[in-house]
Formats: sequence, structure tokens, C-alpha cells
Amino acid sequence: LPAARTGLYGFARLKPGVEAKAAKAEIDAILHAYNGYGVFIEPLLEWMTGEAAPALKAAFAAVLFLLLMRGTARARDLAIRAALGAGQGRVAAEQVAEGVVLAVFGGAIGMVLAVLAVEGIAAFATRGIRIPRVNELHVDLRMAAFALLASLVAGALSGAVSAWHALRSDLFLLLKNGGAGATPGGMRSRIRDGLVVAQLAVALLLASGAGLLFRSMERLSAVPLGLEPKNLHATFVDATAVDEMVEKARAIPGVERAAVIGYLPFEVGRGWDDSVTVEGRRATDTTPDVASLNWFSPGYLATAGTRLLEGRDFASTEGAPVAIVNQTFVRKYLAGREPIGALVRLSDWPATGFEVVGLIQDVRQWGPAEDPLPEVYLPQSWFARNKEAYAAGAMLVVKSSLPSGSIAVALRAAARSVLLVGTTKPVDDYLDYYFRQRRFQLDLALGFAASALVLAALGVYGAMAFSVVQRRRELAVRAALGAQARQLFALVLARGGRLAAIGISLGVLVALVLSRFLAALLYGIGEHDPLTLAGAIVTLGAVTLVASLVPALAATRLDPMTVLRNE
Repeated sequence: LPAARTGLYGFARLKPGVEAKAAKAEIDAILHAYNGYGVFIEPLLEWMTGEAAPALKAAFAAVLFLLLMRGTARARDLAIRAALGAGQGRVAAEQVAEGVVLAVFGGAIGMVLAVLAVEGIAAFATRGIRIPRVNELHVDLRMAAFALLASLVAGALSGAVSAWHALRSDLFLLLKNGGAGATPGGMRSRIRDGLVVAQLAVALLLASGAGLLFRSMERLSAVPLGLEPKNLHATFVDATAVDEMVEKARAIPGVERAAVIGYLPFEVGRGWDDSVTVEGRRATDTTPDVASLNWFSPGYLATAGTRLLEGRDFASTEGAPVAIVNQTFVRKYLAGREPIGALVRLSDWPATGFEVVGLIQDVRQWGPAEDPLPEVYLPQSWFARNKEAYAAGAMLVVKSSLPSGSIAVALRAAARSVLLVGTTKPVDDYLDYYFRQRRFQLDLALGFAASALVLAALGVYGAMAFSVVQRRRELAVRAALGAQARQLFALVLARGGRLAAIGISLGVLVALVLSRFLAALLYGIGEHDPLTLAGAIVTLGAVTLVASLVPALAATRLDPMTVLRNE
């Protein structure tokens, strides 16, 4: 059959100044006039990696926040060194050197993880994931050099920022206030609080995005497929001997049913479409009526678990030209009419009118995420008259609780190398191709999101604990003046609650704005799903509570005399 019937993936480079929307509109107009179909256009870079970009940026932001917090934590340490005579240049150099050492070690670990990640991606690709030129993916010396350079720059910058932030402060006030033991000043307190709020906002954004992706996958898994893949196995056979293979398959002990179909709904790279003319309906010249064309033997519907809604199945011998259509075909071309008895003509049989004798439920031919197409099924005897299409072979479908390997051995023994019998595997494997595509994109985005969420959660915990430790002198004074342990506990939690309220509120606003970038990855759920957002808020509230709980408990156990004496 012409390649146009099976569909193609095309690559195009747009001329300067031409937008993708304009190119899509022009191509759609051409294809609609030809066969009624359109195209989906997406930038190649976004198609391959765009899902992970927002999460990766968020992870970078979370790491930056942690670096800044590290600098504020060491302010008093640097102030003491400067007060003892260490020059600012020496202190800054020490900070930069320390940042570089840590970054190089981190970069080395990152390179190991990068090698494992690339190998993992390549392993996924061998199982059907569409990644162009994936076999060329590898970690080479150029990547190692880039990682080393990035680590050096990142470490130097983080150390420089840390030193600059500390050395530009008033050293006398830092030492007078006791640094970590002092009640923080207004500007420093606002900076720390701002970092905590920012980390909470980033964490909420990531939590809501991860929740949307998980819920989308759940919805996708629950989509009715139009058949029951459990205990269903399929193998490719020579179409010239399908009747013999069906009889031999049915005779295998443990096989409940067996039938043949031209191609499976989820089978990649096979299929036909044809222009159709429905009697009593007038199609336009620009958008002709088109349907997917397939065939199956009697008993296939019962074997596959596809429901017959009206009419009858094919008989073992069909002398008259008959057809079975699906729900989408009726909605699109027979709306408001009784489908049983309608006449349909196909471009491959222009002089023959096929009478519709059955209506079946929709089958998701291109996977659960795609809407079903209008379909016309013909009996085997009539489809065989299209010698070119019929010679492409058929799929033998077997219903059995036996393993696919056992069925394959029995089929090959029955065929005795005379008939062409392909690899036997569960129909779930054909369907899993579409889930693998989706899971890979989701897993990639979720991997970055999960990594950034862990960093953000650790950062929030560290920032909250650090903020509480900074107030130990204040808490000791309050305890010495008669404050009860529960009052100190409530005081610490109240501060954490205020920061959480501000951070979560900011995160909600950011999530509402940026969640639209996840729309292309979602199925059956809106990007502003309130239940998911509520779950993210509860999660961040719990993280903040835990982050404040341990330091709050520690605050209640402070010995005021010991703290004040040490300070």
C-alpha cells in the first residue's frame, strides 16, 4: 500500500520568520483536501526534552537557595576570622577554594549519575521509545570537560557569593550579637525569611506538578480500550492460510478462543485508511469522509472482548457485501440515522455497496490518549479481494491463560514450518508501547521534579532549623523570665506557620501561572485541578510542620543559664 496510508513522521526546518502555527495551518489545508486528516506540529527540542525543562530550572533554583543559605550560616565564622587579622582576600579565596572542592566532588558524582542515566535512556529506547538517534547517546570527554568547567564555575561563584555576603556585613555587630546565637537583625532576618519563603514556593510548585502528572497517568490507565487484553495473545501469520491456523490454534489444549484480524488496534506501523461514501450523506470537497479499514474473521469480537452494540457478527461465509462499523463512524457519518442497513462504499470497491450489519464499541486504535477514529470492518472473504492489502498478512489472536511461550511452541509445532508464524506475545505488549511513550516522558519530568523536590524539602528543613537555632538566646531569655515550655514550642511553630503561609500562597500563584506548561502532558485532568493543588498544599504544610517540630522541641529543652553563659 502507499506509504501515505500508514502515516509518517516528518521533519521540517522552518524558513526564517515563519511560525509553526502558520506552517501547520498550510499543511492542514493541503491534507484535508487530500484525505481529511491533519498534522500535529511541535518543535523537535520540546518534543524530546521540553517536559523536563521547567522541573530542571526549578531544581537549579532550589540548589541556588541552598548555596545562599550556606553563606548566611557561616557569616559569624568569617567575621571572627576577619577580626583576628585574616584579610578579606584570604577569606574570600578560602571560601572560593572550599566551594570549588565541594563542586568538583559533586560534579564527579553527577558524571557517574549521568552515565547511568544515559544508559537507562538508551535501554528504554530499545523497548520502543521514540528518541531520534538514541543509539548515538553517550558520555564523552567533551561532556566530562563541560561538567568539570560547570562545577568549577558553580563552586567558585557559590564561594564568592558566600564570602561577599559575610564580609560586606558589619563585623562588629555580628560579633556583638553572637552570630548564630543572636536574635537576627531586620535585614538579615528578612533575607533568611525570604529564602525560606522562596524554597517553600518552589517546593509547592514541584509538588503540584508531580501530583498532576501522577493523576494524569491514573486517568490514562483507566481509559476503556474497547477490548480486554488480559489473557490475549497475538502472532503474525501468513494471510493465505489463516483459516488453517485458526483451527489449529483452537485445537491447542488451554486455548479458549482464536480468530484473526488484519491488524491489531495498537499495532505500530500497520493499518489502512480509505475514503468512504455513505449513502444519503453529502461530503464536502475539502473534507472527504475517511475511515480506517480493517477486517476480521467470525468470532474475533468475542475473542478480543469487544462489545457488539447492535446487529450481528460476521458469519463464516458472507456472500453479500456487508460491513461492521464503530460508534465514532456512526456519530460522524450516520448521526441521527439507524446504522443497521446503511450502505457504505469504499474507494477500493467503488462499485460495491457494503451493508452495515453490526455496530461495535469504539476501540482506541492509537492508544488510550488518542480519540478513536471512524472504522469500517469487512469480512475476510471480501477484504481478500484487495490482493495488495490482504497479502500484508494478519494477526492471529488467541484467548488463553497459558503463557505466550507455550502458545508459541504449540503454534509452531502445528504450523510445521510451512506457514509463516511470527513472534507470539501478549496483546498487553502492543498496548504497552503507548504507555511506555507516555511513561517515559512522565518519568523524565518526574525524575527531575522529584530530585528538585527533595532538595527543596531538605532546604526548607535546614532553613527552618537554622532560623530556630539563631533565636536560642531569645528563647533562653524568655525561659529565664518564666516562659513555659509549651509557650516556647508555640512561638517556634507560629514563626514556621507564618513563613509557610506566605511561601505556600506564593507557590499557589506561581503554580497557577506555570502549570499551563504541563498541559501537553496531562490527560483527563486540568492543569488547575483543585484537588491536586490542595494535596500539594497539605504536603508542604506537613513538611513545614516537621521542619519546625524538631527544633521547637529542642527549644523547650534549652537550659537558660547554660545558653546565656555560653553566649
